[in-house]
Order: sequence, then C-alpha cells, then structure tokens
Amino acid sequence: MNLIYFQIWMNSGKEDETLPEGQNFGSCDLGISSDVIEHIRDPNGLLSFLKKLKCKMYIISTPKREHMVRNGPPNNIHHVREWTFHEFQLYLESQGFKRIKSFDGVQNPTTQMHVLSVE
Repeated sequence: MNLIYFQIWMNSGKEDETLPEGQNFGSCDLGISSDVIEHIRDPNGLLSFLKKLKCKMYIISTPKREHMVRNGPPNNIHHVREWTFHEFQLYLESQGFKRIKSFDGVQNPTTQMHVLSVE
C-alpha cells in the first residue's frame, strides 16, 4: 500500500485580525479546528473560512458548556462563547455543515467533537 502524505499549514492571520479573504485554497481532505471557535468573536467568519477550504470532511471541537462550573459568561477569560453539545450541533447545521458524527472527546469528556461535511 502506498501512502502519500501532504499537508499545508495555513496561518489564519494575526490575533484580532480577520481571516484571509479572496484566496483560492483549492481543496483538502480534512480540515481541523481544535478548540479554536470559542476564542473567536465572529465564529461565523471562522466557519465561512473553513468552508472555503473545500475539505471533504471537517473536525471541529470545543468545550461543552454543560461541563463548565457555572452558567453565564465563560469562566475562561479567553473564551468568547461556549455552547452545549446540542446548541453547537444546531449552530453548525445552521451554518451549512452536515453532521456525520458527534461525540465526547476521547481523552477529555468535557470536549465535544463533531465530524462534518458541507451540505
């Protein structure tokens, strides 16, 4: 069996700046956003950027709000927003993603992971 491994790491921009616009990224097999979206002021912009990558599949993870210590603003001052498991599924679907599978984090059950494609 031959395995061809090719990866391109893309810098999404400097902190507090918008994501790159107007670039043709081609397509890729897998896009991963691991515990990033909760730090972004405009999560719609992040998801729009990910969709522009035209990946066959995406994995997006974020903490589960229902496992945080309290309701209300996030305890982590670096988090802009946190979602419950169900809220995040609905949000991703509202942004044009199709859920393939959703599950708790393997090593950390306070994390939610979603395997997605674009509708």
